[in-house]
Amino acid sequence: MSMMGGVRPEQGPPLTVPASFFVAAAVALAAAGGWLLYHGLGAVADRYLPGVLGLTHLITVGHLGAVMLGALYQMVPVVAGAPVPAPRLAYAVLALWFAGLLALLVGFGTGLPAALHAAAALLSLAAALFVAPVGWALVRAPTRGVTVAGLPVAVRGFGAVVTLGALMAFIRSGVSVGVPLLPAWAAHVGLGALVWVAGLVAAVSW
Repeated sequence: MSMMGGVRPEQGPPLTVPASFFVAAAVALAAAGGWLLYHGLGAVADRYLPGVLGLTHLITVGHLGAVMLGALYQMVPVVAGAPVPAPRLAYAVLALWFAGLLALLVGFGTGLPAALHAAAALLSLAAALFVAPVGWALVRAPTRGVTVAGLPVAVRGFGAVVTLGALMAFIRSGVSVGVPLLPAWAAHVGLGALVWVAGLVAAVSW
């Protein structure tokens, strides 16, 4: 079967679902530009500085994350042939995702434990509300192929990246979670780059 033979455009969600993520991603990218202008060299000087952490997460969580989540809401039903249940739940995911990002930026800037804890909770909840229906759709997918096999790997990588990020938010706030910071950071970055981002790009490239 050709790739186009397995594509089912009619299975896709309302166009406002992915579009809302793409618009939010554009806003996040503009905010990253403003952040860079405001912080100057402080936004790129050292990876542990609040300015660097904020810029990094505006780009990865706010821009790339929103683009990829919105794209998956569109691609999974169309390419895998299984509708994502409760597609309008995506709006709650989007709201929680960006509320979590805002709390994370406040936490980085102020060091307030409450902000970091809120960020961990909000981003984790958003991820769970995304992974559950999208994962269910992938399990039930009638279409098989390299792309459909690769998408669950990327989605699992996304879940792992958010989990590690939440753990590091607690570590940064002074809470002991039984995981050293540097190995958690290395796994967070590695899984994010190689499994979540590169894995998704590789899956949809077939």
